[in-house]
Amino acid sequence: MPVGDAPTWQQRRRPEARPDEWRTDDLSGHPRRAGYVTDLPTDPEQMLRYLREQPDPVPLPAGADREALRNDPWCCFNVGAWLLEGYLPPQSRGALFQALAQFPGAAVVPGEVRDAAGRRGVALRWPGVTGAHWDLIFDPATHAYLGNRVVLVRDGRESLDWSTAVVRMAIVDRSGQAP
Repeated sequence: MPVGDAPTWQQRRRPEARPDEWRTDDLSGHPRRAGYVTDLPTDPEQMLRYLREQPDPVPLPAGADREALRNDPWCCFNVGAWLLEGYLPPQSRGALFQALAQFPGAAVVPGEVRDAAGRRGVALRWPGVTGAHWDLIFDPATHAYLGNRVVLVRDGRESLDWSTAVVRMAIVDRSGQAP
């Protein structure tokens, strides 16, 4: 992710079926927050306000009313989740954790969950309205962000749709450079 508002960013991923094959996706043109944000609030209430004021970084069809989405809890939770994928100052990260936990319907998933790398963690769940839940997974001891997953719910049974894991995060000098 770019440090500033550059329109280019990339994603490195590894398909589960081919664990030795890394792919780099050029995701230029897709809205994305900066990878390093230093001016975030450090107070949970101010962080909630910040999340509500940010436009949700999902592409919308032409003519969609982005302002109508601004106070939707799912959109605010989404903005917060995307912030977790970049560098955050510790005080802002703590405020973000507290703000995300205050969203109506957000709850800690009972028991341990695993991220895509198989690490055990504790998850904060945002219940879906379309038959899926979104879980943000944290290390139970350090509270470091491990990744996220989406769990589908059909006939009262849950099944994993997809999962991610942050296995390494680093600052590099240019787009495409691997740490």
